[in-house]
Amino acid sequence: MKDKKYIKIEDGIGQTIAELRKERGLTQKEVEERANLYLHSLSRIENDKFDVSFRKVLEIVNSLDADILIKKREKE
Repeated sequence: MKDKKYIKIEDGIGQTIAELRKERGLTQKEVEERANLYLHSLSRIENDKFDVSFRKVLEIVNSLDADILIKKREKE
């Protein structure tokens, strides 16, 4: 069973996507093709210089064979 990687919003979605992509040994171009992104848009997403819809984030995450975990906040 593969180790699950979760994207934490507070860590920066772009940075986490970049780390996961590199762990998977994929190029930006390969992920762009798998997620149906425009050329060079993944670079802008990874550097948090591009607003991206949640749907597109899901497509990127799926192309990286990862999951997004949404959980209830704990009360302080």
